[in-house]
Amino acid sequence: MTTSSWSRRALAVLSFSRRGLGLTWSLLWPFLLAVAIALGFVLVTAWGFGDLQSYRQWQADHHGHFLVWRLCLYTGLICCWWPVRRRLIAVTDERGRIYRCEALALVVIGLFELRNAGVL
Repeated sequence: MTTSSWSRRALAVLSFSRRGLGLTWSLLWPFLLAVAIALGFVLVTAWGFGDLQSYRQWQADHHGHFLVWRLCLYTGLICCWWPVRRRLIAVTDERGRIYRCEALALVVIGLFELRNAGVL
């Protein structure tokens, strides 16, 4: 019976060797960072606004400012993505996959913005 590469990776993660602990930590730290950021957000929201309803009202009052911020963020992402995209297209013959990923990213961002605008 042969083991697949996935099961070998899972065993490596679960092993207590030096390599296994490094792999476990490399998978664990992003999760712990996300939990810490979420906890910090909840604490700052509770401290600054008193309750979640006040925060939601403040967020609704400043929707235009957040839209400008997100548009600047999307512009920065496009400016950083463009050189990477050119290198990827030059190196690989997988243009279709790159185009599909870009289209999917645009759809996800579009749906997110439509939901924030209250259309969806």
